[in-house]
Amino acid sequence: RKEHESLIFSQSAKLTQATRQQQQQNKQTTTTMALRKEIDRLQLKLKREKEKCKNMEMEFNGLKEGLRQKSATAAVAERLQLELKREKEKCQNIEMECTGLR
Repeated sequence: RKEHESLIFSQSAKLTQATRQQQQQNKQTTTTMALRKEIDRLQLKLKREKEKCKNMEMEFNGLKEGLRQKSATAAVAERLQLELKREKEKCQNIEMECTGLR
């Protein structure tokens, strides 16, 4: 009878240990699954943020190119304005010459 009780106690202890190990394993599995889910969520967020950044960079480059073209256009307009001023001065000089010849 003592052997039987000892065997039952031993088996009970083994069962308790196995149950604790199973609970620990279940807890680790749950934690692992939660971490994987969080990693997936963060990877998706990172992907969206990278896409936003890429779009902002493209917009910035477009604006920068537009500004460059506007500056180039302004420089051409300024050059043409100077040429027009010189041509007007030439015309005025010619008119003064003509007036002087009359």
